[in-house]
Amino acid sequence: MAHKVLWIQLENKKRPYQHTVADVNQNLDDLATEICEKKLKNIDPEDLEFYGDYDETEYEDESDESGETEDENDRPLRSDIQLKHLKTSALAPLIVRYPLSNVRVSQALFNSPSIYSWGCCLLVHIRYNLSPSKGSVTLPHSTGLYYKLRQEVYQTFQALREGDPEFYFVQHLDGRDGDNIKDEFQLNAIVEDTPTKVKKREISLGIKIEGRKAYGDYTIKEVSRLFVKEEWNSIGNAPKFNIAMLGVSVFIMTSNLHLCASLETLPASSFTPTDEEFEYFVQQLRDKNQVFAGKILNETTAREFISVFMTTTILLIQNHHLKFPENLQLFVEEFLSGSRGYGPVDYLVKYLQLVVMLNEAKRQDFDQGAAQNIVQMHSALERLQLWDLT
Repeated sequence: MAHKVLWIQLENKKRPYQHTVADVNQNLDDLATEICEKKLKNIDPEDLEFYGDYDETEYEDESDESGETEDENDRPLRSDIQLKHLKTSALAPLIVRYPLSNVRVSQALFNSPSIYSWGCCLLVHIRYNLSPSKGSVTLPHSTGLYYKLRQEVYQTFQALREGDPEFYFVQHLDGRDGDNIKDEFQLNAIVEDTPTKVKKREISLGIKIEGRKAYGDYTIKEVSRLFVKEEWNSIGNAPKFNIAMLGVSVFIMTSNLHLCASLETLPASSFTPTDEEFEYFVQQLRDKNQVFAGKILNETTAREFISVFMTTTILLIQNHHLKFPENLQLFVEEFLSGSRGYGPVDYLVKYLQLVVMLNEAKRQDFDQGAAQNIVQMHSALERLQLWDLT
């Protein structure tokens, strides 16, 4: 009878071990039973999952026809794969994933085939957030918990996919941040310390990106230190610049606009809206003012007024300055990511693929809004540099 040596690594263990197979015609189901008898005595063989490489040509006629688009590397191996067809080495061993909690959960709790396929073990409900967005997921408490969680948040948040930045988790404890979580051992320790409620444990985690923050998390002091090596207590401490030096034509719809530039230095616009266009713009503002009874109580209401300025300006430029109006487009809550910040931008204008304008809507705390806007502009400039290179 032929013998074969497999390199096997129990997930979460530091290194693989050699396993001599007496009968190479056995399959992974048989191997699961043997591993549980020798290594994982309190684990049901049916709860084990295997990941690794094998000779796929031997199973081409029985390929999965479910139509699922899941990455092959993320799917556990079929239990009927014979051991003689496995390909293992010390550098690429057969990975064994197994439950970490001995609390069993009734199969009636599993409502989807994807969860059912993970086996019956304690569930962990994880609430997570990457400022300012949130999400949640329920996963089995197995050795693959950390890996599955990273997969989940990676697919959920665009900021984690753009440039593949390094990110980690932070435990949330009653409104304050707890320990950083940068590996599976730290995550499992937190889960183990969490009390079980109805055969489920619940934890709350924040997501942090190395060297970057959400735009809304920046303060004006941080921004001034970061970009100009000064410290501004408010936007009023920021130096003014002469916008006329840029050599551009600027069209302003209202004189009630605060800029960090002297209005006297603004160049004259080469275009003036018609009386009809200007009256339509003013009437929209009057209508908004009437329906909201002249009160702007929150940021959402403020956006109703800001949108009038934004849409009117873009429309006028499209109608009077562009041969192809569709090349200039206004975006709302458009995601923008850079080396310092990430997140949605309230209003963003693109000419072709080039970001030409950013606007942060604020009803109050304009210093914080200015900080957001400055970091957003930094991200836009980085995009411009990439655009120039291509």
